Amino acid sequence: MVCDSALYSQENIQLISNLKWITRVPMTLLFIMSLCLLVYNLGQRELRNTLKRTNNGVRNQLGKLTNTPTLRWIFQCFQGVHLLTIERSQKVVNLTEERSESLRIFTLFLSKILSVMRFG
Repeated sequence: MVCDSALYSQENIQLISNLKWITRVPMTLLFIMSLCLLVYNLGQRELRNTLKRTNNGVRNQLGKLTNTPTLRWIFQCFQGVHLLTIERSQKVVNLTEERSESLRIFTLFLSKILSVMRFG
């Protein structure tokens, strides 16, 4: 029997319902996806709260200062930053002044998360 979503007729659904392991797969994936979204949204909320509390902001795609960035935008901002290693010497490449300021803000944000992980 093939368990493809295109083949979910009433007869196939009844056959599949007898297989206990296959009926748990969609629920497990739904749980994992929900958990990932929860962690993402909590991280974004904490980031925005940190920006508001410290009265700081980051530039959005239009170049305007905002204190409500998405976490996806923050990840994209740091996409071009690399750690270059040459003969045991390390250097951070493409770390601009704005990215350095963002790192300073995110250090406050990350220190709060790490303290919760250690003592929570």
